[in-house]
Amino acid sequence: MVLSDTTNMPALFAKHPGWHSQLDADSVLAEATRRRLFDRAVSDKALVTGYHFPFPAVGRIVPDAAGYTFVPAA
Repeated sequence: MVLSDTTNMPALFAKHPGWHSQLDADSVLAEATRRRLFDRAVSDKALVTGYHFPFPAVGRIVPDAAGYTFVPAA
């Protein structure tokens, strides 16, 4: 699943899906989309990537206590 810029910095926006960026034209819709995509990635156990993800830039989204975590593929 390509997350594009919905999670331009996974260390921040996966961990805190409710945080908003200045780049979000519609912050409420951006958050809802981010949460929907993360929930789908978790339920489908999908490999994910994004435009600004750090190397290896592919991995999985897993739920944690604060929100979600991006776990890079080994």
